[in-house]
Amino acid sequence: MEIFTAAAVSAAMLIVGILVANIKILTSKEMNNSSKEEKNKTKKIIAICFVLLLLILAAGYFVT
Repeated sequence: MEIFTAAAVSAAMLIVGILVANIKILTSKEMNNSSKEEKNKTKKIIAICFVLLLLILAAGYFVT
């Protein structure tokens, strides 16, 4: 059980780091001049990371 908890916490921290980086990229000045495809790709990555984070939190809730 402790191994699962450690893995879940480390995965959640990694996903939060990816989220922060992509949100900073999305709000940066360079991104304002980029194409819609790049913006959509970044938004999709953010959405996927939020879903993964919610799944990890839900799995942790149901396991404990």
